[in-house]
Amino acid sequence: MRYLIIALILLTSCTTTKNTNFQSMRLQKESNTETIQEDIIKFSTTIFKENEGDYTNFRIPVIVKTDTALIAICEGRYRKHDHAQNDIVLKRSSDNGKTWSNLEIIHSDKALVMVNPSAVALESGRIILFYETFPHGYHARKDGWIKMLHTGFEKGKTQQLIYRYSDDDGKNWTKPQYLEKKIRFDDFTTSGSPANGIELKKGKHKGRIVMPALYNKRVNSHTREFYTGVIYSDDKGETWTRSNFVPFEFEYQTDEVLISETDEGEIYMNGRPQFPYRTVSRSKDGGETWEPFSIDQTLYGSPCNSGLLKFSYSDKEKRGITFFSQNASSGGYLGRSNGTLYISYDDGLSWSYKKLLIPSYFGYSQIVKISETEIGIIYEAFDNEYLTKFISIDIKKIIK
Repeated sequence: MRYLIIALILLTSCTTTKNTNFQSMRLQKESNTETIQEDIIKFSTTIFKENEGDYTNFRIPVIVKTDTALIAICEGRYRKHDHAQNDIVLKRSSDNGKTWSNLEIIHSDKALVMVNPSAVALESGRIILFYETFPHGYHARKDGWIKMLHTGFEKGKTQQLIYRYSDDDGKNWTKPQYLEKKIRFDDFTTSGSPANGIELKKGKHKGRIVMPALYNKRVNSHTREFYTGVIYSDDKGETWTRSNFVPFEFEYQTDEVLISETDEGEIYMNGRPQFPYRTVSRSKDGGETWEPFSIDQTLYGSPCNSGLLKFSYSDKEKRGITFFSQNASSGGYLGRSNGTLYISYDDGLSWSYKKLLIPSYFGYSQIVKISETEIGIIYEAFDNEYLTKFISIDIKKIIK
């Protein structure tokens, strides 16, 4: 009922600094929905399924590709709850997603809850991985018996931000490095965001590694505020720096964020706000500072983390393409369905293509480049059971 009230308020009365009416925006966008085009899906496979190994289900997937493998990473949960003494696990594919390896555990500790994996595959083949740990009994939000995380850095009550890397497709990982004291302000409680990172390929900051960042600030034992930005490294991950926060000029805050590099070498950010549209921002200095969030009126759906990929060709003269995946559910907060793929030829300034791919449940998703003619999408498919699926998309059939 709480979410129904929020959704109704947003759709009838919420305005931005530009006096945007969400109800009229919703009606306009629904009229543009195109019919399903299953012919662009080359194949679909299941990566993680419920009751596999010791886990009841798997959530919050990310996916990266090296020269030799696809690696899917997510939370392995012992209960169907965000706070379930989760582990960080992976599976690997050597045939571009058609088949997947047995389940492998990256990190397991029953005293901790491990959440929000964020990964990037560098041109060198190294996979960089971030994730957070919470002490059992504490989380980013209060929920029943679960307490809100404390501020500061006292063990047993506060978050840790872990950084690791692998040089062999995730078979072996470096020991955890703990970066919370470097990245998180001491009056905040969290400092991670589940999505793929990027390695900049253009301009003054070429080679910089940039990871999305969501910060929770504790207001009191029941209330939190969201702040977003990135963290970045100019020395292949040896040291990390936090950016300025992204300014916001309207009431509702943005939490989980996605990032991609533009053809001009800027960084485009796409965020999940507390209403059924996406917020966007740009950085012109490699992620150090950001323009204020604005609202993208094209991207409507139930608030949920989504997928973003800047698809670059081997031919450097060809302009890249931005792909975005999300549910396009008209249910607002009440449902996650209608998995839809969008294409932008101007780095997210406009979206010229929209196709419904998955009419059923479509939760968290991420996108990965497979080849010059193919992308893959990993997504949560929670219809009759908890599945994490992968679909291969033939982009020759949809790009200009």
